[in-house]
Amino acid sequence: MSSQAREAIQFGIPWYFDNVHRDRKRRILVAFLETDVSASVSERCLAVLQACGPGMHKVLQALAELIVHPELAEAVQQLNSHIKPMSPEQSHRLVADAFGGPDVLSRFLPDFDPVAFAGGSAAQVHRANRIDPKTGVKTPVVVKVQREGLAKAFDQDIAIFDQIAQKFPNERQFFASMQADWKSETNMVDEVVNMMVGAELYEDAEYAGVRVARVLGALPEDNPKVVVLERARGVCMDDFLAHLDQADPVAVQTAADLLVQVYSVWLKVVMFGARKFFHGDLHAGNLFFSYDARDPSKSTMTIIDFGMSGVVDEDTFQTMVRLMVGAKSQVLHHMLVALGRGTQTQVSTCRIAPGCGG
Repeated sequence: MSSQAREAIQFGIPWYFDNVHRDRKRRILVAFLETDVSASVSERCLAVLQACGPGMHKVLQALAELIVHPELAEAVQQLNSHIKPMSPEQSHRLVADAFGGPDVLSRFLPDFDPVAFAGGSAAQVHRANRIDPKTGVKTPVVVKVQREGLAKAFDQDIAIFDQIAQKFPNERQFFASMQADWKSETNMVDEVVNMMVGAELYEDAEYAGVRVARVLGALPEDNPKVVVLERARGVCMDDFLAHLDQADPVAVQTAADLLVQVYSVWLKVVMFGARKFFHGDLHAGNLFFSYDARDPSKSTMTIIDFGMSGVVDEDTFQTMVRLMVGAKSQVLHHMLVALGRGTQTQVSTCRIAPGCGG
């Protein structure tokens, strides 16, 4: 993100609150008024931010490291890990509608938990058990549910940021790319395809410990709003890292070795794979570590959430190669050329390139 793009976004945040749609403004005001009188400044900030639209959530998450106000920074940090979920009643209704009614849902996912255990600005996830219609065997799964009215909410935020973009004409391409990413969040078809491609490319025999949570179903088929996925085994790496000082040293070393495998297969697919496909959001929250204490070599690291994925374009690929060659050979010229190319290249973080899933 260029310095002018940062300036545009920082200008745009107060503009957003001044010009947000009246329905959204009402939600923000109600959220603020409903905070407890004893709530801290950061808690009040979080309540207001959670009531903002999904586009603003994305902007704040991208700018998290640039925020200097301590209370606001704390609120944005919490926003990154927890967006207020839909009500259990709303979640159950959306999933039941996707399955064709409550009776059908109870037949296929009899233990669906309408209380979300995690979520973001675009979707949230629930625990359930899936029944095999042939054997009757239950399998633990997760159900990803797109937030109701997501497309409309993004459209309202896009309209505001279009106004901001007009005041910064040199950054129109930046705003267009950002808004295209927001639009893609509403299309779960791309995400399903990404997961299928990711499972094909990332489960590599050379890296036996790396797994990908597979798609088991998506409904409705023509425009999925609900996706059923394998439930990743083990503990989320966010939680594992939070209790690192209490962990078994062998487990810590095993997790470290598996992380090397994860990023090795990521680099192998990007640099040497024909498709140059990449998972664009490979942080600790999207990795699950399953430790086998009896035989650590059988431990696994499972990758989830291929929502932010895509392919590296040729220009960016050449930049990466030049940087690697320059670093390896310690030839400053190659690195300077690569950096010069890189500063002029718009790195694509699109969901997936046409034909990548074919």
